[in-house]
Amino acid sequence: LEYKTDSGDTVPALATECVGNEDATVWTCNLRQGVTFHDGSTFEANDVIASWAAGIDAASPYHVGNTGGFDYFSYLWDGLM
Repeated sequence: LEYKTDSGDTVPALATECVGNEDATVWTCNLRQGVTFHDGSTFEANDVIASWAAGIDAASPYHVGNTGGFDYFSYLWDGLM
């Protein structure tokens, strides 16, 4: 998702849509089909998880930005990361 900073709206980029449940605690995103990486591998849900994990885990070699820890994300993601 991309966030429009002026309005706060989200715009799907590698997804065709993302829909939240009533209290916005669960989001379902339908991924765009036919997307491939530079090496020819296909884009799938595990790639989304890996990207989020790298973005929030300061220990990840792919993390860019804040060098602090994000301990609370493990709780939010229920041990997924």
